[in-house]
Amino acid sequence: MTLHRLSEPGIRWAAIVGFPMYEVSNTGLVWTRHHNAVLSPGWQTGGYLFVSLRRDGRNHSRKVHALVAEAFIGPRPRGLDVNHIDGNKKNNRVENLEYVTRQENVRHAFELGLRGKLSMQAANDIRADYASGATQASLAKRYGVSKPTISNVVHNKTWRAA
Repeated sequence: MTLHRLSEPGIRWAAIVGFPMYEVSNTGLVWTRHHNAVLSPGWQTGGYLFVSLRRDGRNHSRKVHALVAEAFIGPRPRGLDVNHIDGNKKNNRVENLEYVTRQENVRHAFELGLRGKLSMQAANDIRADYASGATQASLAKRYGVSKPTISNVVHNKTWRAA
């Protein structure tokens, strides 16, 4: 835990639903009344910031961007993801968050270059080269991806052939 709760111009605070001793700011800070301090977030797999909120003697891990979206955009509609508009998972300002479908979120990540280095054309070329005798190791090196990525392509687990 670090800083005391900031009350600077432009920073707004809202209660975190289900956790009465905590508040989240529109800038992605989480404050606790327990210690009158802003929590230091941790990192989850995938690069998301998270905080541990305590209730009824138990810790509950929550992603910061989800807390900000729920507090300032509204409850997350069923089946939607919280998307970071600029692709930066550290930027949890409400202006950088939106609710989108999973498909839109994945497409956005590919468009920003956050997921995958391969296009559908590259995937088709990989399958053709593999069928012609190229090894997965050589294809991984040629396309700058891992061998498991190549395996997933050639076995139609990702970038499925049309």
